[in-house]
Amino acid sequence: MNKHSIEIDSILSIIDLFNYNYKTHQYKEILLPFIFLKRLDSLLYYSKKEVLENYKKNPTKANMDKTLKEIAMDEEKNKLNFYNYSQISFKEIDKSDNIEKDLIEYIDSFSPEILSIFENLQMKENIARLSRDNILKKVFDKINALSFDLSSISYNEMGILFEKLVYEFCELPQEKNDERFTPKDLIHLMVSLLDENSSMKDKETVKVYDPASSLGEMLVWAKRYLKNDKRKVELYGQEVNTFRFALSQAYMVLIGENPNHIKGPSSTLIDDQFKEEKFDYILSDLPQHHKWKIYENLILEESKLKDGRFKAGVPNKNDGQLLFIQHGLSKINIDKGTRIIFITNRFPLFSGTAKTGESDIRKWIIENDYLETVIGLPDGLLYKTKAKYFLWILTGKKDEKKKGKIHLIDASQEYVKSSKTVGFKNIELSKNNVENILNLYTKYENNNFSKIYDNEEFGFVEVSVDRYVYQDKKQSRIENILHISEKIPLKEDLDEYFKSKILDDFSDVTIDSGKKKIGYRINLTKCFYGFPETFYNQGKMRKKHFLKKLGYFAQLANVKNNNDNNLLIPNNHEKDVIFKIECNFLENQEKTDNMFECEVLDTRIIPEYLRIYLNSKEGKYQRRLYSDNFKRISSDSLKNLQIPVPDKKTQQKIISVDQKIHEWHNESKLVLDSFNSEIFNYEKVLEIISQKENSNDSKEGERDLVYDELLWPLANAYLSATKGSSESVQKAFNYFTLFEFIAIFNSIVLLSALPADIHEKQKESIWYEKQTFKKVSFGKWVQLYRTLANIYQKNRDTPHPFSKTLIEKISNKKIISIMNNIPQKRNDNVHGGQILPKVAEQIITELNPYLNDVFNILKSYNSLKLIYISSSNDIDDDENITYKVIWLNGACTPPYFKNFTTKRLLTTEKLYLFNPATNEFLKLNDNLIKFIQCDQCMQWSLFVYNRYDENTNKATYISYQNEQHDVVKENIEFEDIIS
Repeated sequence: MNKHSIEIDSILSIIDLFNYNYKTHQYKEILLPFIFLKRLDSLLYYSKKEVLENYKKNPTKANMDKTLKEIAMDEEKNKLNFYNYSQISFKEIDKSDNIEKDLIEYIDSFSPEILSIFENLQMKENIARLSRDNILKKVFDKINALSFDLSSISYNEMGILFEKLVYEFCELPQEKNDERFTPKDLIHLMVSLLDENSSMKDKETVKVYDPASSLGEMLVWAKRYLKNDKRKVELYGQEVNTFRFALSQAYMVLIGENPNHIKGPSSTLIDDQFKEEKFDYILSDLPQHHKWKIYENLILEESKLKDGRFKAGVPNKNDGQLLFIQHGLSKINIDKGTRIIFITNRFPLFSGTAKTGESDIRKWIIENDYLETVIGLPDGLLYKTKAKYFLWILTGKKDEKKKGKIHLIDASQEYVKSSKTVGFKNIELSKNNVENILNLYTKYENNNFSKIYDNEEFGFVEVSVDRYVYQDKKQSRIENILHISEKIPLKEDLDEYFKSKILDDFSDVTIDSGKKKIGYRINLTKCFYGFPETFYNQGKMRKKHFLKKLGYFAQLANVKNNNDNNLLIPNNHEKDVIFKIECNFLENQEKTDNMFECEVLDTRIIPEYLRIYLNSKEGKYQRRLYSDNFKRISSDSLKNLQIPVPDKKTQQKIISVDQKIHEWHNESKLVLDSFNSEIFNYEKVLEIISQKENSNDSKEGERDLVYDELLWPLANAYLSATKGSSESVQKAFNYFTLFEFIAIFNSIVLLSALPADIHEKQKESIWYEKQTFKKVSFGKWVQLYRTLANIYQKNRDTPHPFSKTLIEKISNKKIISIMNNIPQKRNDNVHGGQILPKVAEQIITELNPYLNDVFNILKSYNSLKLIYISSSNDIDDDENITYKVIWLNGACTPPYFKNFTTKRLLTTEKLYLFNPATNEFLKLNDNLIKFIQCDQCMQWSLFVYNRYDENTNKATYISYQNEQHDVVKENIEFEDIIS
C-alpha cells in the first residue's frame, strides 16, 4: 500500500465517528478544511518562532501583514505568503482542555486571505457542531496524527492527495449527484488535447483559466500537463458556489499556487473578475441548464454593447452554456492562438431555429472560424447525468490546413466498463481510449469516426413553403392548406434547389424567399449516421420527405401533377386500416414510407374520411372484394376500389361527428371501467350512478362541471366530500380530509414555486421546528401553509416563477383565515376517532360556506394540468422532446398515458404542474409528494409525506384517494425532506 493510500484510509476512517445527523455530502465539508488546516500548521511550524517574535515587536500592527508574509517560510525556505500569529499550534491544542476555544482562536490568527477561506468553508461552525456532538476531540486526534510536513509530502504530492480525497468523497454511496465534479478520465482527455502550437512553445509563462472552476481540479491537471523546466504555468479561475470557491482557494495554497487568482463567490456571467485579462488556455466543465433568467437584465444590457461579451446573441434563459462559450472567446489572444476546451451537453450544438439566439451565436462562432473540433463522448461518462456530452475545441488561430473547416469526432464507442457505478457514471476512458481519440484528432482525416466539413456545411437557409388547393377548372388558388418552414443547405443555390428538387414534382408549391433566414446547427448523429452525401437530405430521400410533409401532415388528398385520379392514403398504424403493398407498383404509382396512391372518383377527398369509409359496412365489403384479407390490397386492385366522395364540407362534418363519437365512447369506457372495478365499493359505485343520473339536471350539471374542471386530485377530494356519502358522520370526516388535503397540496405548490434565494433566507422561519415534521399533523400542514403564504405576501414584487394568478390566489389572506380555523374545529369535535351524528350535521353546516369560498379560490387551478413524466424519447430535428406522460385531471377519471411534446427539458418520474397557456412547468417537491403505483391496490395513486422514522431512515407517505393507506420509502434523509 503506498503512502497516499495509507493517509486516505486514515482520513476516511474518521467517517466512522459521524452519526446519522451527518449526511454523506457533509463529510467532505467538515474533513477537507481540517486537512487544509493541518497542512498549514505543518508548513508554518518551521518559522513559527520568528513570526511570533516579530509580531510581539510590533504592538501597533503597522505593516504587520507585509512583514510577517516575508518571514513565514516552510522548512525548505520557500516563502509561504501567509502566516499565523497565535501562540499555540496543533501540538499545544492537542493538550488543551478546551479544544473548541483554542482551535477557533488559532483560526482567527491567520493572515486575512487564509482566514477568509476558513470563513467561507464555515470552519468555525463545523468545529462548534462537532463539539456539541462530543466528537471534536476524536476527529482532531485523528487529523493531528497525520504527517503533513514538507519532508513527508511535497506540494505536488499534497495536491494529489487532496484531489484523491475529493474524488473519494464524491464517489461515496448516496453522495449528491448534482455536485459538480468532472471525472478524472475525462479531464485526462481534455488536457491531452491542449495541443501545443508554435506560438505557445517559446512562452516563458502561460495562463490557464477556468470560468466555472468548481474545486480547481481541471486547472491543476492542466498545470501538470503544460509545465516544464523552461515554462511557468499560472492558474486562474472563478466559482459561484461559496464552499467550492473556498475549497479551490485552499487547493491552490496546498500546491503552492496563488489563491488570489481564484475569484468568487460570484457568477462569471454577470461579474467577470478578470475583465482586462487574456489567457493562453481555457478549459471548463460548463454548468448544465444554468438558468440565467435571474441575471436577465444585466446580460441583456451587455448583449447590446458593441464590445460586450454577449454581442452575438443570448440563448434560452434556461441554459447559459452558449453565454459561457462567448465569455471564453472574449478572453482569447487572437495572435497567440489561445485554445479553449469546453464540456457541454447537446443543446448548444443544435437547439434553436434560424435567427434565434442559439443559432445566431453558432453563426458568429463558425463564421469567425473559432470552432476547430467537436468530439461526441460516450453516454454514462459523467457522474451527474445520463445525457450525451461533447467536447468543444475552439481557438482564435487555426492551423493553416484547418482554416474554414470543422472536425467532427465520434468517440461514443471509446470506453470500457467501470468496476463500480457512481451516480450515473458506469463507464470510463482507459489509457487506450484516450490514445485512440487523440489519434483521430491528430491524424485529421475522414473515416468512419472522423469527418471534416467546410464551415458552410452547417449553415442553412430557412424559407417559407406554401401549398394551395386549386379549383378544378379555373386553376386559381382558393385556400392555403399547408405552411411549413424548409431548411435548405447554405451551399445550395436556392432557386436551383427548388427547381430541381421540388418544383418539377410539385407545381402547386410556392416559396416565399423574401422571408429567408440563415441559421447554423451541428448534429453529430446525422453527420455520422444519417446522411452519407452531406448533412442534409438529398435526392430521392428529400423528395419522399417533402411529399410526406405536404401530403400526410396536411391530411389532404391533393392532386399530384395534373393527374386528377391519384390519391394519397395514410398508412397509419394507430388507425384500424393499415395498407401494405407487397408487390410491384403499377406504372406511375409511387410509394412513400407513410402513404401510397390509388385511383378514386374525386380529386378532393380527405384521407381521414377515407379511413372512416373503409371501416364502414360498405367499405368493409370493398375491402373483402378487392383484398386477400382486410389489410392487404394488391397493387392491381387499387384502381378498382369504388369510393363515393361527397363534397369537402360534408366530409369534414362526417369526420367531426366521428371524432365526437369516439371521444364519447372513450369517456364512456373510462366510466364503465371505473364502474366495473368498483363493483364491491358501493360508495364509489353510487357516486358514478349519481353523477350519471343527474347529468341532465342543469344545476347538478354545473356542479359536475366544477368537479371535472378542477385539478385532479382536488376534484376527487371535492367530489368525495360533497357526494361521497349521505351518512353525516362519514361526510363530516370527508370534509375534514378535504380541507387537510387542500392545506397539504397548496403548501407543496407554494414550497415548490418559492424562489431558491428567498427559501434560503427564510429557511429558519419555514422549518423552525424541524423535529415536529417527523410526524406531520393537519395543524402542522396549516402552519406551514400559513408561513409560506406570509412569505409570498411579503415578497409580492418578486417575479413569480410559476402562474402568478395561482400563487396570489392560494396565498391570499382569505383562504388562510379559513384554513386556520379548521384543525382546531376538528380537534374539538373528534374524540377517539369518533364524531357524534348531531355534531357531524353541525360540522357540515358550518363548513359548507367555507367549502364554497375555498373552491372559488381554487378554480385558479382550472387552467392547469397535473402531469407525471413517465419517460422521454430523443429530441427531434426541431429540438422537440417527446415525453410519455400520465395526465391527472378531472374527477372520477383514471390516469391515462399520453405522448406530450415540448422544447423544455423535464425530469422523468416527477410530478409537474403545467400551464398550457404559458408553457410553464413547476416541478413539485418530490420529497413531499409522490405519484406511485401502489403495491396494495395496484393503482397509480398520489401519496404525500406523513412521518419519518429516524432509526431506520424510512419515510411513510399516505394516500388521500379512494381509501386511505400508506407506502414506505427507505433510505431517505430527514434533512432532504424538509430542505
